[in-house]
This record gives sequence, structure tokens and C-alpha cells, in this order.
Amino acid sequence: RPHGQLHADKADPTKGSVFGTCQELDFELEMAFFVGGPPTAPGSTITMQQAEERIFGLVVMNDWSARDIQKWEMAPLGPFGAK
Repeated sequence: RPHGQLHADKADPTKGSVFGTCQELDFELEMAFFVGGPPTAPGSTITMQQAEERIFGLVVMNDWSARDIQKWEMAPLGPFGAK
């Protein structure tokens, strides 16, 4: 399990933080696509048919998030530090 900065008391944020083991680990199984093809102009769109033609691979992806660590870090850093 990942380690990070957590709320010492979830009910009272004034109690500060502690460093510890994640207690709210979230696993997600996702499908991810490899996409390629000729570049498009910034802000332009492509049709669904063009999108299908650009897919050249697919993988199963394991996505996990340390939700309790993420809650602490989210305010200054956004959600990415605990991913």
C-alpha cells in the first residue's frame, strides 16, 4: 500500500496531518486505446469514423488511487499526486 500524508482526524481538519499507510485504496480496471494518425489542427475535431481508423491497439489498464492521501493533497496540488 502507498504511504503519504493523511488527515490526523477526518472530522476535525484543525488537528493537522500524519504520515501513514493508505486506508482507502481504490482499484479500477480500465481499457486504454493507442491512437495515432496524422496530426489535426488545434481545436479541430474528427468524426467517429476517423477516430476508429486511428485506433491501432488496446490494452487493459490498472488504475489505482489512494483516496485518503488524494483528499489531503488535492487542495494545493490537484488529484495527481496520489495516483
